[in-house]
Amino acid sequence: MATITRKQQASRAERRAAIEASLLAATGRLMAAGESFTEVSVERLAVEAGISRPTFYVYFEDKGDLLRRLGEKIFAELADPARSWWEVADRYDRDKVFAAMSGMVAAHRRHRVLIAAIVEMAAYDEGVGTRYRQLFDIGIENLATVIKRGVDAGTVRAVHPRETASALTWLTERYIYQSFSTPRPPDEDDIARTLTDIICATLYPDPPETPDPD
Repeated sequence: MATITRKQQASRAERRAAIEASLLAATGRLMAAGESFTEVSVERLAVEAGISRPTFYVYFEDKGDLLRRLGEKIFAELADPARSWWEVADRYDRDKVFAAMSGMVAAHRRHRVLIAAIVEMAAYDEGVGTRYRQLFDIGIENLATVIKRGVDAGTVRAVHPRETASALTWLTERYIYQSFSTPRPPDEDDIARTLTDIICATLYPDPPETPDPD
């Protein structure tokens, strides 16, 4: 009996994942065509995703619930490249910072349509707005912890860890978001390089100059 229950749970999870993927693609197509997520009906989303309206409500309470679930997956993907930097952010490593920013820029580009929907919906749906801020707060706290470690060790400037982490996190999110909201976005490497310059100048004392070879 327990084996059957586990199989049923796995099957439901797989079905949910497949439906989420279909709805993610459907949302992207509709918004790319100029439709606003707040104005798109559940019926319209369901038809575009190839599912029925009742099926949608089996897995999601409403559009806000759908967006919260999809948003968590996207933010997890955005956090992946950042973690490699957080691990060493208490000391100067420009290459790590640039790699992290490049990964975040690439993830934003892949999901820019859905991220735009989350930002749009956050202004109208309290649940989406709250979860949106909570996800950022997790990243801010992680970064603040590492900054404090660097401040204590003298490898990071004497900044306020929590406020600096908050400022850098929101600056990064807004700059990338706005960059991809323009008709002709800047080159991705240029975006990552600009963010790297700002972060390094904010956090780290001037790195020692490499002496010229004799």
